[in-house]
Amino acid sequence: MIAIGIVGSIFSNNLGELNKVILSETSKGVDFAIGLAG
Repeated sequence: MIAIGIVGSIFSNNLGELNKVILSETSKGVDFAIGLAG
């Protein structure tokens, strides 16, 4: 059970990092698109 908790916390931390990366990349893409349109 402890091992599952450790793996789960590592997995959720990785998902959190992945979400941050995706969000920052998405905002860069939006800025780029606005720059092209503007």
